[in-house]
Amino acid sequence: MFQPHANKARRNFLGFWSIALSIPPAWVGNCNANAPRQSLRYVCLEGGTNPHFEVLTQLSTALKAKGKELMIHGAIIKATELHQISIEAKRAVSAAPDVIFTNSGPIALAIARETTTIPIAFLTWGDPIAEGLTTNLGEPTRNLTGVSYAVDTTVPLLQLVKLGYPSLKSLAIIVDEAGQRERFPNPKAFAGLGYEKVIVAPCNASEVASRIVDLQRKRAIDSALLGLSINFLRHTKEIAAACSAAGVVSMSTHPSFVEKGMLISYHQVAEAFEPKMARILYLLLQGVAPRQIPIETPKRFECTFNLRVMRAYRDRPQKQLLDLVDRFVDT
Repeated sequence: MFQPHANKARRNFLGFWSIALSIPPAWVGNCNANAPRQSLRYVCLEGGTNPHFEVLTQLSTALKAKGKELMIHGAIIKATELHQISIEAKRAVSAAPDVIFTNSGPIALAIARETTTIPIAFLTWGDPIAEGLTTNLGEPTRNLTGVSYAVDTTVPLLQLVKLGYPSLKSLAIIVDEAGQRERFPNPKAFAGLGYEKVIVAPCNASEVASRIVDLQRKRAIDSALLGLSINFLRHTKEIAAACSAAGVVSMSTHPSFVEKGMLISYHQVAEAFEPKMARILYLLLQGVAPRQIPIETPKRFECTFNLRVMRAYRDRPQKQLLDLVDRFVDT
């Protein structure tokens, strides 16, 4: 039965923020921290989520509305200078701020190795449990909490596809050879979904179309799950065309692939993270313990289905699947 989800170095960018708006965010309650001035350090990866705009603007506004001032300093680490992570983690902790913020799970772990007392707020696109940040999303087990946008929709996607095409027997999970393999569960994890054979097929983006055709000719697969990869996205049209021509049911956990010619996706709906992250930072600055602030995860999900691709297949999907589709495209 288909069970969808229930839900060069270091630079100071900000210095001091002092922003006042007449109406503070709705989540601002009674301020119980005694210090009129508080401090936040950030250690973020360059090119990731911008740490010094909307999140910290909202946070500073909320504190200013309560007569507080927030000192913000930090460091941005370039992707080519990951060796700086441990150095910047130590530097952030030695500054003894009230809260430390990062946009990276690995950086959050590095900071947590340096302190068990300073609250750490993270924004991650990884799985907080898999990354070792916590063992419980609802009640964080360390001095860390934050926002995660990593929800693996692979299993509910496969359940949906199986509901619509119950005769499917074999599945190929196509992953990008450039370091994507570890993002997928072991094929044994799909044993209870009705697929008799599940294979993981790492390959370069330019080879995916020919690989799918070859696997189908060998009668090795009748469905294919395309991994999330920017390289794959660039080749989606040719990959989708190869799947359609071979009669292979194509699927992904991102709607962009369906809009470019694959059959179906099940994915989280993008939500603004800034208010959630600012709220968590605010609560931490007011003395709320990280373990009392559940890690935020996506709550809304959507199934996208391509009608044009459906018409190209020999078999029509069961009505139960179509009834669960949230958005149809015909491209």
